[in-house]
Amino acid sequence: MDSKTSKKANKKKAVKEEQAQGDAAETTQEEEKYVKIDKKTQKEKNLKLYNKFLKRSQKKIVFDTQLIKNAAKVIKQYAKHQKEKNALDLLGNEDKFITVNILLSEVPTQYSPKPLRIPIPHPIYGAKYDTRACLFIKDPEREFLDKIEDMDVPCLAKCIPYKTLKKEFERYHDKKDLINEYDLFFSDITLYKMLPKPLGKIFYVQKKFPHPANLHKLEGAELETSINDLFNQTYFHIRNGPNYTLRVARTSMKTKEIAENVISAVHHALPYIMMHDGIKQNRVQSISLRLGDSFDVPIFNQLLNTEIASYLLLKQQEDENGELPKEEEEEAEEEAASSDSD
Repeated sequence: MDSKTSKKANKKKAVKEEQAQGDAAETTQEEEKYVKIDKKTQKEKNLKLYNKFLKRSQKKIVFDTQLIKNAAKVIKQYAKHQKEKNALDLLGNEDKFITVNILLSEVPTQYSPKPLRIPIPHPIYGAKYDTRACLFIKDPEREFLDKIEDMDVPCLAKCIPYKTLKKEFERYHDKKDLINEYDLFFSDITLYKMLPKPLGKIFYVQKKFPHPANLHKLEGAELETSINDLFNQTYFHIRNGPNYTLRVARTSMKTKEIAENVISAVHHALPYIMMHDGIKQNRVQSISLRLGDSFDVPIFNQLLNTEIASYLLLKQQEDENGELPKEEEEEAEEEAASSDSD
């Protein structure tokens, strides 16, 4: 009796365990389903929010195109002067990157840590600039290499599978050599979160972090187009503010092309900085162009609300009294004397 009872009890227990496992599996599948839905919904919300802030940026941040062209001329003249000054430097690259620098009066606390693609009408990378790019791919590498074997992707110079990256680039000087060999680095999006450890700090300090690319599901002409399109953008990595910098042009480009790239890059980059914290466009304090570590050439300035309030108060006092308050008058006289001496 005891053995029969024990067998029945064990059988009931096994049935309950199977039912529990089945319920758990169904629950897991449902959870995964909802996670996918949530990610899709969040992506749609972010896109809608981005487009909203893009329209605001295009409306509120109005550029003087001629001013940008003049700034571009100054930068190009400076580059020419530097080239003549360093004529003996035969290894120096004559075609330099021009960056745009954005200064905000409010620092965002929420932003994407991933490098972001910014559309520009005139590419600053590509075959005409001899751009060489490296792409980190998932294992087995043969699967991807077979896909691109007969493709026309001139700027994709190297594909490194994840296992090879971990094994052959462990040492610091190997990582440094890898950085110096290529202009851009990309990563299949399925690997992106796994790369900080094998790449090490040097990739991030030298701003050579790989840009995520959603290529793993593509094939044929669609894959070829997507790879080549990687070189038609510029890339923006948001760091701690309030200064933000991104490459927008080259010194070999025409001033008109530089101006068009600047306007497009700024308008498309600002929403990424502002949208999650709801920062308004009047927080953009200044925008300037720069060549390397050179001086800044201003192309946009905007008074802060406190500065506007101070000006209005001063103007009100002037209107009421018919003259400037004595303290402000003395300051104005000192500034005038200082400018005359200059």
